[in-house]
Amino acid sequence: MEDPAPCSADLVFAAAQGDPRAGTWCWDEYSVLVRGVIRRALGRSDDVEDLVQETFLRLFREAPRLRDKGKVRSFVLGIALNVVRDEWRRRRVRKWLCLTDHGFLPDQEAPDDSDARRAVRRLYEILELLEPNSRIAFSLRYFEELELDEAADVMGCSLATMKRYLAHARERVEARASRDASLLPYLGAGSAQEAP
Repeated sequence: MEDPAPCSADLVFAAAQGDPRAGTWCWDEYSVLVRGVIRRALGRSDDVEDLVQETFLRLFREAPRLRDKGKVRSFVLGIALNVVRDEWRRRRVRKWLCLTDHGFLPDQEAPDDSDARRAVRRLYEILELLEPNSRIAFSLRYFEELELDEAADVMGCSLATMKRYLAHARERVEARASRDASLLPYLGAGSAQEAP
């Protein structure tokens, strides 16, 4: 097998069949993207690397479902978002049961006086209040900066549905952010009514 440039659908299929070189090429092509999506969707988390690996295990397992060979990137992002959704469900159950991963109470975080860090933390707290599809839509559009049609494709929904998710998320985020002193300085230009 000669070295291809980008990770094509054929490489995903070859990796799914156990070709280690194909798996390495796919990892090299998409691991940074997947890691970023997961990190931004979940906020601060010690589980990011495990979830990136889980995404690639699912990618190679689900490769036969890839119908449109021109949409490998969207396929990979869709799998990453399914991994994120599963993690959110796991966290909700853990929170409901008041459990931690290891059974110990977490150490108290040292106070952080950085305004930007506080604002990011507050934004993620607001995002945690959104229903999963709206949160994912917000993350894909504003963190990953995907075009609406690509974000809809990644989520497996219509463009109209994507716009509804995004409008719902933006409305709630802006409403809460407008009442939060740490986020008020960031609302200026960022809250301009972009046409979705």
